[in-house]
Amino acid sequence: MTSMLRSKLTAGWARPLAALISAAAFAACSDTTAPAPAPNAPASLTGTANSTTQITLSWVLPAGAVDEVKVQRSIAGGAFLSLAALKPATNSYVDAGLTAATAYKYQVQACNGGGCSTFTEIAVNTPATNNETAFLIWNPALPPSLVGYAYEPTLRTRGGTGARETWTLVSGSLPAGVRFNGDGTFAGTPSATGTFPLTVKVTAGSQSAQKDLSLRIFTPDLTRFNVTRMDITAVAPAIETSLQAAINRWESMIVGDLHVDTIPNGFYQPADCGGYGQATEGAFIDDMFLIVNIRPLSGNVLGQATVCGYRYDTETSVIGILTLNSTELSSRAGTATLDNIVFHEIGHTLGYGIMWYSDKFNYIPETACVSVDQIGSPEFTGPLAVKEWQAAGKTGNPPIEDLGGPGTACSHWRKSVFKTEVMTGYVEPVGTTQQVSRMTIASMADLGFKVDMSKADPYTPPAAIPSLRGPSPWGGDFYLLPTHWEDVQTEPLRSLPGRAPGNRK
Repeated sequence: MTSMLRSKLTAGWARPLAALISAAAFAACSDTTAPAPAPNAPASLTGTANSTTQITLSWVLPAGAVDEVKVQRSIAGGAFLSLAALKPATNSYVDAGLTAATAYKYQVQACNGGGCSTFTEIAVNTPATNNETAFLIWNPALPPSLVGYAYEPTLRTRGGTGARETWTLVSGSLPAGVRFNGDGTFAGTPSATGTFPLTVKVTAGSQSAQKDLSLRIFTPDLTRFNVTRMDITAVAPAIETSLQAAINRWESMIVGDLHVDTIPNGFYQPADCGGYGQATEGAFIDDMFLIVNIRPLSGNVLGQATVCGYRYDTETSVIGILTLNSTELSSRAGTATLDNIVFHEIGHTLGYGIMWYSDKFNYIPETACVSVDQIGSPEFTGPLAVKEWQAAGKTGNPPIEDLGGPGTACSHWRKSVFKTEVMTGYVEPVGTTQQVSRMTIASMADLGFKVDMSKADPYTPPAAIPSLRGPSPWGGDFYLLPTHWEDVQTEPLRSLPGRAPGNRK
C-alpha cells in the first residue's frame, strides 16, 4: 500500500489503523538455581476445520518457561487419548487423517520441569464434504451490558448447508428479565447483575453446533469515565495484568462521565471493526467499549488499534478494537515495555491519532497528510495541547510524525522531538522509561474528554534533532527508523445514530 486515505469522517470512512511496532530484541532470562514453577494453561485456543480430514489448532503460550506442549484428542464423545507431545513447545498443531462429519474435542496443556498446567479444551467438527464449510456458531463472545437497559444481541452461524436454524439454551441461566429466542436473538431488560455462564446450541437440518458463552450484566457508574472490555479471545494472566493496568491508567486520566449509548443491531457490516463489530450489537455501553483480541500479527508488529465508532453529538470514541500479537507477548509479559504497548494502543481506540481528522476537530491541516508520498510537516493544532506545548517552553504547535508510512505517520507525536514519550510511533528498548506527557492528556481534552492533568508524568520535550526523512535503505515508499516495521490496515469508522435527549441516560 503506497497511499494513505485522507478524508473527513463520514459513514464508511476509512483511516489507517494505527500500529505500534518494535525491532528491539528482548533477552530471555531463566533461573538455573531451581526448577521453574508449573506454567499456566495455554490461552486463546482455537480450532479450524481446514477440510473433511484436517483440523488446525493454535494457542498462546503462557509466560515463563514452557518446555513442552501436550495435545489430547477425543473422537465423537470418546475418552481423551494422547495425540502429540510438542517439544520444543510450539503454538500450533495440525491434526490430519480425520473423518468427515465427525465431532472432535482437543485438550492442550503446557509443561516444564515443575509440572504441567491444567488443560485448555475446544470442540471442532469436520464438515461432511469439502464443498461444505464447517457449521459453527460465529459469535466469539457475548457483549457485556447494563442492568436496566434492553439487551438484544443476535447469535450468528458460519458454514453449513443453509438449512433453517433452531436455537436452544442447553445449560446455564439468563439474568432475570432476559430471554433467549429460537431464532438466536436475546430480548428483554436485565434486572439483575452478575456473570451468567451458559451453553447454547443451534440445529440446522442434520447439523448442529454448540458453544459455551458468558453474559455479564453490571451497574453503570455515572460518576466517572469507564472502559468496558469485551474479550473475544482468552487473555493469559500475565497479559491481563498489563491490560487492566493500562485501562485503569486511562480511566484515571479521563475522568468525565459520558452518556450511556448503544450499538444498535444492523450498525456494522460483517468485516467492520476487525470483523467483530456485529458481535457488539444490541448492548448498552458505559462509557467506551473496548474489544480485546489476541492473535498472530505479521512481522514485528506488537499491537494495533483503532476507533470503530463515535458518538453522534460529541464525536468522542464509543467503541474501538485492540489487537495484540500472540506470538510476541510471552517474552514481554511482566515488563514495562508491554505496559507501554498496551497503554499506547488503548490511546488509539480512544481517538488519539484517529479522531484528529474529524469534521468537528480537524486538528491536522488538510495539506499536511495527503498521502504517504505527500506528507508535509504536520503539526497538531488542538488548542489545549498547544497550550501545554508552549508552557513547556516550546513555540508553535506540537509536531506530528512525518516518517514511517501510513499507520505511523500523521497519527503520533514526532519521535525525533518527543523522544521517549509513550505516544510516539516507536517502542523504546527494554529498560527505557517512557512518559505520558501533559501534551498527550491535553490532546484527549481536545477530543472532547474531561481530563485530569495531574496524572501526567514528569516530562519536558527535549531539543529537536534533525529530521531523519530521506531515502529508505529498504527501498519502496516507507521511511523507517531502526526500531520500526510498518503494518497498515484500514477500518470503517462510523457515527452512532443520533438520538433524542430523552433516549439518553
